[in-house]
Amino acid sequence: MGGGRVGGDVSVEPGDLSELRRTASRYQRLFEAAGDGIMIMDDAARPLEVNERLCSMLGYSREQILGMSVSEGIADLGDNPMQLARLRDQDRYVIERQLRHADGTAVSVEVSVTRLGPGEILAVIRDVTERARALAEESELRRRLSQSERMESLGRLAGGIAHDFNNLLTVIIGSVDLMRRAGSGSETLEEIAVASHRAADLTRQLLAFSRRRPVTRPQVMSPNEYVEEAAGMLHRLLGEDVQLELQLQADLGLIQGDPGQFTQVILNLAVNARDAMPDGGRITIETTQLQRDQTEYLCLSVTDSGAGISPQLRERIFEPFFTSKGPGEGTGLGLATVFGIVTQSGGSIEVKDGPESGTTFDVYWPILTEAQAKTEKPAPPVATRKVRILVVEDDDAVRSVVVRALQDAGHEVIAVAGPSEVLAREPGFVDSFELMLTDVVMPEMDGPTLARKVGARNVVFMSGYPGDALDRRGVVVDPERFLEKPFTASALAEIIARASQNGDS
Repeated sequence: MGGGRVGGDVSVEPGDLSELRRTASRYQRLFEAAGDGIMIMDDAARPLEVNERLCSMLGYSREQILGMSVSEGIADLGDNPMQLARLRDQDRYVIERQLRHADGTAVSVEVSVTRLGPGEILAVIRDVTERARALAEESELRRRLSQSERMESLGRLAGGIAHDFNNLLTVIIGSVDLMRRAGSGSETLEEIAVASHRAADLTRQLLAFSRRRPVTRPQVMSPNEYVEEAAGMLHRLLGEDVQLELQLQADLGLIQGDPGQFTQVILNLAVNARDAMPDGGRITIETTQLQRDQTEYLCLSVTDSGAGISPQLRERIFEPFFTSKGPGEGTGLGLATVFGIVTQSGGSIEVKDGPESGTTFDVYWPILTEAQAKTEKPAPPVATRKVRILVVEDDDAVRSVVVRALQDAGHEVIAVAGPSEVLAREPGFVDSFELMLTDVVMPEMDGPTLARKVGARNVVFMSGYPGDALDRRGVVVDPERFLEKPFTASALAEIIARASQNGDS
């Protein structure tokens, strides 16, 4: 009687035993070949069995994992990683957690937990670190985009305020110039002139700091003058716990660039230095002239006394939108803007450790040769004849001052309050003028569109808006025929003289 029941025990046929062994071997291979980590635990969270995928995922050997409890070795970086108590209420659930790798780093995982029976719990652990990183990067990108949009809105607000403020300053500065020419000089008048020019400088600096650039108009500059001008604003901007020190070489050569952008480089570097010293410290701005590759350069150095920058961060600090600050504390555009301005000007920027501590940013800006400095700075033109000018300006006070300044210079002037008054005139009205001076941004139509519509051949534009605000409106003007408000009567006379000499625009 082969097989069957003997003495009440169950007898297993040899064929059945072989099948059981094959099935067990098959499941063992599937267990080890699974793409996800698998752990079988008891009710006390002690591992009973783990597969090779989980070992490689966490960096431990099988023996190490089997010799520890979940809470001892690969615990979630938060509280109660597996939440085993939940199985008393439900037999299956899915959670996302972080487990600890053998090297101490976090591994983001999705854990599917299932009770197999008394004393056995199955956890299938999927590595979702890349997914978590992608989601985090997407979230960070959305945050930066939102912050960039807020900065853009603030920039537009700043541009609008600057427009109105510059119109007011144009009236004040222009009126002071006219009173001076009329012989009404006095100490009070000079105080008004000084204060109004300081207000104009402050507006320009604020626009540079908030990254609202003026129309780019490269010119020959003495760099120390702009460093000292920026320092006046920095004393108020950096705070009382930051000491600002200037070390300026006296006999520097001249450079060529846009004054607003050069000031923006100084301000951005100084503000970046301040952010590296949350508890206060010292910022040193130094200018020297040196030779590199047989070319003379201005070296503008900004040094802070902070903790310094790690080599890893130093490789990325000029990338747009990269910032080491916390959420909501920076756009990551400050140093990227500096890099763009410097490289576009033919220079370079380097970062190194400070002489004692902290960080030094060295900006290298080409020095003009003596011949370049002379050719780049022509003498102001002298008007040899008086011209008939049409002025289009929607601000009554600005229009009045401009008309008086032009008439004082001997020109024949007709002024209108907006494009509609020009378009309502008879055909050929604009042709009777040798030059049209028009505001750029007006309620009915912008200045360039009006000039094209009436066929004006010789046009000079003026505006209290910064250059990027004009760009956003799709308005393109020639920097050589653009007068930025506020302006003096002398600046107005100079650009009119230049335009009258050059003829058609």
